[in-house]
Amino acid sequence: MSKINIAITFDKSGPIVDLTEEMFAAASLAIDEINGTGLFFDDHILEPHQVDSTAIDADLALDNLVSLNDRFRIDVLIG
Repeated sequence: MSKINIAITFDKSGPIVDLTEEMFAAASLAIDEINGTGLFFDDHILEPHQVDSTAIDADLALDNLVSLNDRFRIDVLIG
């Protein structure tokens, strides 16, 4: 089964981290529901990966995303 790697980018650090925990959870729940039905992608599974967008440091956020892409070859970006 092939994976479709999804980067979920919200703040994991910074001033609004308390708000984004639920956003990560909601995105993960949606992905679990899609994978669980088996109706959308016959031979693929969506694979979520969380990445810190930091809210205050755009350069670090980009570095975080590039690093994640180097490890997993991200296909889709949410956030």
